[in-house]
Amino acid sequence: MAHLVFFADPRDLIELEPGESPRGAFACMLGQEIHIDARAQLYSIITGKFLQDALEMEEPVDDQATEATWIGRLHSELVACIGKLDEQAIIETVGHWMSCEEIESLDVGQDDLLDYLFALVNLCQNCLQEDACVYTFTSV
Repeated sequence: MAHLVFFADPRDLIELEPGESPRGAFACMLGQEIHIDARAQLYSIITGKFLQDALEMEEPVDDQATEATWIGRLHSELVACIGKLDEQAIIETVGHWMSCEEIESLDVGQDDLLDYLFALVNLCQNCLQEDACVYTFTSV
């Protein structure tokens, strides 16, 4: 399963054909092996929300879904929370995230998670400066 995280103006997102990867059109970061359940655990740690509520912080963009690909949009509240994390908060967050069941089952180490979260924070900060939205793209 491939996973990307990117930011875009919602008006530009409609230029993607359903199933088309955003890689060539938008600034993207690789999502490694971190699937929605593992990301929801991260969202829960960052926002303090229950896991079920955190799962809903990545809303599907229905007009972009196909059987093999889908795009989700991160809630603006979540993007703001991620964008505010400083280096110490990132390190502490990854420490908590490492102990989550979904992360323990993946083949990722602490350095991988730190790289992922530092890149996600940077992406969210850029998104906030440009008044855009953060999206996830998943293909099977």
